[in-house]
Amino acid sequence: MHSILVTGGNKKDREQEMERIYTDLIQKKSNLAASNNPDVKVIQPKSGKRIGIDEIREIEKFLRKKPLKLKKSLVVIHEAESLTIQAQNALLKTLEEPPENSKIVLETKNENNLLPTITSRCQIKNLGTKNLIEEASPEHNEQVKIFLELIKMDKGKRLDFIDNNKQKIADRVYAVYILDIWVSVLRDIMLLNTNQTEIILNRKNAPFIKEVNLDTKHIIELIGLANKFKNNLQNINVPTRLALELFLLDI
Repeated sequence: MHSILVTGGNKKDREQEMERIYTDLIQKKSNLAASNNPDVKVIQPKSGKRIGIDEIREIEKFLRKKPLKLKKSLVVIHEAESLTIQAQNALLKTLEEPPENSKIVLETKNENNLLPTITSRCQIKNLGTKNLIEEASPEHNEQVKIFLELIKMDKGKRLDFIDNNKQKIADRVYAVYILDIWVSVLRDIMLLNTNQTEIILNRKNAPFIKEVNLDTKHIIELIGLANKFKNNLQNINVPTRLALELFLLDI
């Protein structure tokens, strides 16, 4: 395959795997680092922003050129979960018909945050699930706290939350990302209900999670509902706002 998806593990694991892929590609014929190599294009999200369609157009333009020093041109996309839906659909065309002398490597902590059509066209190198939450971003931890507040709110205020965040939630990848965080919190509530503190995921917020009182049976139902909505968002054109509203109303 012309494309590789590096997923799982922690940030350091993924960076090391990306370095191995780069080393294999250059076959020790170049002493240039990836960041300085004219045949390597590195894409990563700017602080607080997502990777948009303009960056994908840059990739397409880059891959149309013949490599200067390497046998193949290499495109590296860090934090691929930051790709907007439009960007993923644009990238899909390149993944389906990649230029002959090209290699595309994507890196993401969770492949489920990408469209199935993207992952199906990549050779997947899964480094496991260790430390996924331990390396969570400040935004992840903030979303955990927001969800804990949402659980305590009445239904009207939960819907207000959706309305106030409708622009972000309109992004299908972001909506799946939010559901992943909410599921991790529900899982931790269930574990803390049975004093299984050693295997919870959101350790930084454990004291706040422990305060939530939800019945285990109901938690299992909610997790099943969240996974159903995630699957629908990834495979069917279900409105993101409707999916999150229905989920929050069911708590």
